[in-house]
Amino acid sequence: MPKPSTFGRRLKELRETRGLTQAQLADSSGVPAVMISHFETGARQNASMATLIKLAKALSCSVDFLLGVEGTEIRASGKVAALLRATDHATDDQIKHLVIMAEAMTATAKEASEKEAREKPNAR
Repeated sequence: MPKPSTFGRRLKELRETRGLTQAQLADSSGVPAVMISHFETGARQNASMATLIKLAKALSCSVDFLLGVEGTEIRASGKVAALLRATDHATDDQIKHLVIMAEAMTATAKEASEKEAREKPNAR
């Protein structure tokens, strides 16, 4: 019998902590209950980014927490929560495009920060 991944274990833990059945989580996330079951049992180890975003939004947590990147749960709040609420009726394709834009913006910000760090010592 397959063992669930960290993602599958965290998904089940959060769902149960929130007092949700798989069917209720399916209704609130738009992810089929059978897929949620497969993640939780280990029959399916990985999810698409769009599915991860839907589940994280429905569980009010970060994708990083679901994947085991973060050790502690961080609930979405402020601007992040507003962004997640704004995507309530987004299609998978729209969410995919949002993820691509966010990754590009993060990469651009990182490059600018690294460039600034390289130039600072030369400014003396």
